[in-house]
Amino acid sequence: MNQAAYLRSGRVLHQAREAYARSLNVADESDVCIALCAAAFEGFLNEVALLLRNRLMFPHHTGSAQEVALHEVLVEAEEARMQPVAKYRMGMFALTGKFPLKGDIVIKRLATVFRLRNSL
Repeated sequence: MNQAAYLRSGRVLHQAREAYARSLNVADESDVCIALCAAAFEGFLNEVALLLRNRLMFPHHTGSAQEVALHEVLVEAEEARMQPVAKYRMGMFALTGKFPLKGDIVIKRLATVFRLRNSL
């Protein structure tokens, strides 16, 4: 993954700081929870890509086909600035060979979190 993609992923920490600052002035903490949940999921996806990159850099470790595919998918998805739910679906495709259905409960819950975050 190029350096710019990881610098952009620093926005996760920025979002968390903003959410914390807002929580000091807001009686209802649900918006803070939504923002932090979304930031944590985005951070998780970026962390997986970074860990895979570090793992695949070792000369003696060629990586399984799934590791290589997942790393490439997450790198490309980040560089294309795909939405986190789409990144997740692409990652699952790289690992399993099939896309999770949009009606899947995990996809629905993630989509709801990001829709709520975007409406804040």
